[in-house]
Amino acid sequence: MQHYSSQQFQEYTRNGIRDAYAQLVGMDVDPAPDSAFHFTFKTRRLPNLSVALIAGSASRTVRTTSHIRDGQDHLVLCISPDALVGIGERSEQEHLCMPGDGHVWMADRPVVCHVPQHYSAAILTMPVAGLAAFDLDLEALAARRVIRRAEVPVLSLLAGYVRGLMDDPTQWSEDLPGIAGSHLRDLALMALGAAGDVRVVAQRRGVRGARLAAVKKDIRDRLARREEVSLEIVAAAHRVTPRYIRSLFQSADESFTDYVLGQRLARAYRELTDPRTSGRLINVIAYDAGFNNISYFIRAFRRRFGMTPSEARAGLLATG
Repeated sequence: MQHYSSQQFQEYTRNGIRDAYAQLVGMDVDPAPDSAFHFTFKTRRLPNLSVALIAGSASRTVRTTSHIRDGQDHLVLCISPDALVGIGERSEQEHLCMPGDGHVWMADRPVVCHVPQHYSAAILTMPVAGLAAFDLDLEALAARRVIRRAEVPVLSLLAGYVRGLMDDPTQWSEDLPGIAGSHLRDLALMALGAAGDVRVVAQRRGVRGARLAAVKKDIRDRLARREEVSLEIVAAAHRVTPRYIRSLFQSADESFTDYVLGQRLARAYRELTDPRTSGRLINVIAYDAGFNNISYFIRAFRRRFGMTPSEARAGLLATG
């Protein structure tokens, strides 16, 4: 994953920061006058698409004919959960997106995007050639520009999935890019209006994948806040039954209990191998990770990592 921020360019002039932003996103930017301009930009390539998470101050961004010469032929789907967005080929032809709506544009054409306040947005970029097999009316989508969340609620799942992926790099396993790329394309196809068998498959695979990702993020967040985590609590938070939560994990050949245990053990392992916490007692680390029985913690730790907690810490001390 690549991560950029306006703080990396603090020594630049205002125009220099604008130029850096333009190179990153392939668009010129006009920050709101008389205010500081800042942004963060995370991006990652996945199979079949690229994802990005961007946040910044009020601005107007423009993709001009000079940018189009980069040869990109992609469809871009952008969802801002917290800001009004004006989108169009020219400023006087703006379509208004409400918070949570999606907007669509084609990278081989000019576009103007105006955001009058601080914003965040999830962005998917997909090659047009890769969408040809799914019987989508891309020209109609590009002309319409706006996809209303009230009509297409899968937009919320899609934006949440992107945020969950990009905000927590510790979850990126070797096989996650392929899984996430498949889920995100399924959700995007649904948002873009896929029908028939394509929609049935996308709903079965992509929606369940996104809901499982949301549940996992909720579990990680609760553990980070040292809150109680149980099947019933998580199910209630997501307004589904405990049985449905179990089925989400089963569809990925996992279990709720094993996932929670794995997250607790991973947290303990990180603390045991972190020089900054080398003075903390092992039983305190185990308790903070959610283990009330130290013997069980040691057994579970050995099964997961092939060593005892003491051996994990000894390895840190030996390398230090």
